[in-house]
Amino acid sequence: MNKVHEHIHIAELINKDLLGVIKVSESDELEKWMGLGDNERLYDEIRSELINGQHRLQSEKIDIEKAWVRQERTLNSQFRKVVLQRIIYRAAIVILLLSVGSVAYWYSDFNEESNNVLTADENIRPQETEAKLILADGTVQVLSSDIEEINDQGIEIQNQNRELKYESGNIVVEELLNTLQIPEGMDYHVILADGTKVWLNAKSQLEYPVAFNADMRKVKLSGEAYFEVVTNPHKPFIVETSQQQITVLGTAFNVTAYEDDNNVVTTLVEGKVQASFNNKTGEQINKVLRPSEQLILNNESGTFVHKKVDTYPYVAWKEGYFVFENKPLDEIMKVMARWYDVDIAFDDKDAASHTFVLNVQKYESFDKVMEIIELTEQVKFIKTQDKIQIRTIN
Repeated sequence: MNKVHEHIHIAELINKDLLGVIKVSESDELEKWMGLGDNERLYDEIRSELINGQHRLQSEKIDIEKAWVRQERTLNSQFRKVVLQRIIYRAAIVILLLSVGSVAYWYSDFNEESNNVLTADENIRPQETEAKLILADGTVQVLSSDIEEINDQGIEIQNQNRELKYESGNIVVEELLNTLQIPEGMDYHVILADGTKVWLNAKSQLEYPVAFNADMRKVKLSGEAYFEVVTNPHKPFIVETSQQQITVLGTAFNVTAYEDDNNVVTTLVEGKVQASFNNKTGEQINKVLRPSEQLILNNESGTFVHKKVDTYPYVAWKEGYFVFENKPLDEIMKVMARWYDVDIAFDDKDAASHTFVLNVQKYESFDKVMEIIELTEQVKFIKTQDKIQIRTIN
């Protein structure tokens, strides 16, 4: 590989890394490059430029090879390395900024056999459906944007911008339960009567009292939710799923407990929680989690894994992003299927087991997600009338 193509290759790796589609082997190669000379600072500059300048250079393209030849002719060797770094730096910025609007734009310039891009009217986007609130008497209230206030037996509930808010200080004689149901392609935020904040992901359900009058605060979850629990040492907060119970005093954590998943995953961001569950012999196990720890409980066997993790990939969904770190494609596609309400099938086991690093906005079209993954040249997405098929590229 000559020097020009070597630096083009590095620029391509930087692009893939910041798009979140870089392979493990490519990531290792990029890390080795960053360890040489002043490359790490150069990489940091590129990241900073991407964050601060996304709306610049919308249509600019740089011919790297011509720029290099021109500089090679006019500069002595003492300055060539610096100039080349600047060329690649500028080129990488253009690559990255163009990628914000069109992921495959630069990539296709260097790869004539680029991916097929679906037209706008074919794009698969999150379904325009509405969340539902089941009131204490069983009445189902569709949470359309024009419903700003709901009254449940004297309890006032505010509904604005995909957020429900229950007023604090409500006192009821009997326990009144509400159930919030979230469809595919949507997330929702609810502020409970004690001030606890809960973010619900797609295809999730939360059951909770309209007021916490008992000596504990208990909610029931199916699906995925992120909790920021208000501290109250006299009233522990309990999250129940079908397989475990999580007890907290005041903390922030994420729970993934979909009925069609093999595992219940609890990830602690801050504070402390205790997860209680039964193993396969029926014995109750209690595990205390501390910040940046995760508990993975297998629903069938009752076995578990307790480990340290980077919490961001597990909570980024509430900020509007899908983030996966070296996850198998079948796991990634299960999340996508819930969000975009699409049927996805793998033509072979190899396609399902490919691992990816991926970081995309949740409200992008699924076609954009497919396009990004196809950049790795490991799998191909085939869109049929009723499903998406995925196969390995031989």
